[in-house]
Amino acid sequence: MTDSVANPFFGLIGSGTLAAKITSRQQLLLPYPQYTAISQVFVPAGNSDYEAVTIQAEKRLSKSLTFLVAYTRSKAIDDVRTPYDQYNHQWEKGLSSFDAPNQLRFSAVWNLPYGHGRTFGANSNRVMNLLLGGWNLNGIATVQSGFPISISRTANVTYGQNVALNNPTLAQWFNTSALTVAPSYTYGNVGPVLTGVRTDSVKNIDAVLVKTFSATIGDHAITIQFRSEFYNLFNHPQFAAPNGTITSQSFGQVTSQANSPRDIQFGLKVSF
Repeated sequence: MTDSVANPFFGLIGSGTLAAKITSRQQLLLPYPQYTAISQVFVPAGNSDYEAVTIQAEKRLSKSLTFLVAYTRSKAIDDVRTPYDQYNHQWEKGLSSFDAPNQLRFSAVWNLPYGHGRTFGANSNRVMNLLLGGWNLNGIATVQSGFPISISRTANVTYGQNVALNNPTLAQWFNTSALTVAPSYTYGNVGPVLTGVRTDSVKNIDAVLVKTFSATIGDHAITIQFRSEFYNLFNHPQFAAPNGTITSQSFGQVTSQANSPRDIQFGLKVSF
């Protein structure tokens, strides 16, 4: 296909690569061989479908402690990707890149029961109340499925072999020996995403510790809020998708991290 042949457009096109006496056979096999590039404007990108059900429960154990848990079961499918055949997007139908079938979120708000106006330490001195009283603790825990993995579409899956591994590692996230490079100028039999293989799941906890107290300057009342925020509290890594280029030396290997390490922030807000 890359061999040179006589250019039937020679003399008809005055500039560009198609103005030469010869051109590649590949160019002449294109749907519109008289053009070297075509830009489409306002073209429908494709079709997508998202279905989900969410169950949510809230429990107030006391005036100072509240729990909220929400579970979502979902499925996202689309054909929005670079297609093999521009005239048949249906071939590209598969799980969306953001599909996460399971998501569980658990949050809690706890007004710690020590300090003035609370269950314990209501009569504590000013110093003890300033240091230990009036704190509020909020937290959100998230557990979520990983996302689908795409690899080079010029790959073939060996019949009868399973691409998914029971115990994936960073050095081999899926069974690379089950995949081979398709012959030149042919399509592989790999679909838009690998069957049964996903990126690392999300396991994250964020927490906020807040204290609000009042003070006076002269005859003016002011409110002071101190916040300490902890993102990825336990510094748990979430690994990124593995290398999906079948011709790469690191094919199937995870070489980067998807989330950020623990982040701690402190803030002070004064209202008057």
